[in-house]
Order: sequence, then C-alpha cells, then structure tokens
Amino acid sequence: KDCPDTRTGQKVGAGIFCTPNLTVAECYSNGREDAGAGNQSKPVVFRGRILYFAFQCRVRPDAIRRPSRSFALCNDEEIVGVDGTFEWVVNDPKNIRPYGVLVKEKDPDCHRTITQMITNGQWNRDHPLVTGPGYWEQEVPGGPTDPKQIEQIKESWQRAADAYAAAGFPAPC
Repeated sequence: KDCPDTRTGQKVGAGIFCTPNLTVAECYSNGREDAGAGNQSKPVVFRGRILYFAFQCRVRPDAIRRPSRSFALCNDEEIVGVDGTFEWVVNDPKNIRPYGVLVKEKDPDCHRTITQMITNGQWNRDHPLVTGPGYWEQEVPGGPTDPKQIEQIKESWQRAADAYAAAGFPAPC
C-alpha cells in the first residue's frame, strides 16, 4: 500500500489486488505459491488434473492504481503492454465487478512460480518497455485521448525509463 503509483507517483493505498495478466493470475490461483499473503490452500485437483480458477472482472479505468515494485518497475499497461503488467490495485470495491470465472488446467511444461517470475529482476528482463515518447500523440484506436491522462502516461514512461536504467536494464526504444 505504500508503493508509489506508476502514473501519478502517489501512494497506491490499500485495496483489491487484481491483474490483467493471465500468467500472474495463474500463479495466484495455485494456493501454495503465495506464501507472503498466507494463502496456503491446496490446489484444486479434479480427476488427477490440477485446475486453476480466477475471476474475470471489469474495473473502472480511472480507479486503477499501478504500484511500482522492485520486481515490476512499471505496471502501466500503456507502456509495457498487458503481458508486462504485474498487478493493479483498486481501492474501492465499488469500482471492480466480477462477471466470469476462468478455468485452466495446469500445464507442467509451461508453468512458472511467482518466485521464478520475479527473482533477480527476471520480470523486468522479460517485460521491457514497449512504447516510447511520442507514442501517445499518435491516433491509436482505443488509446487515451484525455490530455491529462496522456501527460500522466508520459510521466509514467519517464519514471519507468529512469528506473529501468538505474537497475541496469536495456534502454527502452
């Protein structure tokens, strides 16, 4: 809750953690992987197969807080893409609505634990910044149009670029 928001620099605060990234959701849906949160339930096994469950949610876009973490230097989907976004925080439950249940069978050949995904900067190496200055001025279908939001995204990109550089990761394009 004390992490700065990637876009605004303000503290994220307490709230509901969610993610647009199905790889991250898969890790948290396996009860034994999130020791930090005390979630130590056993994975669901049905007919000898391990199943993952996650809620699919709608989130009010202006309610999303994007925590900057040492293992995920930028959680801004406009900058690293959805696959590079580790987590979001939604402070008020009124701003998030579950509307579906996702089910996936565990593929032992493809599954990575949270520890494997974030240790030694692995998340940041796997998810470089995918946009750069000037990108938001282009007319991208579905892209941000509000000048204030575009300015926040530009500032977010600069903070991310600085954090990546300070951590020794390749310079973004």
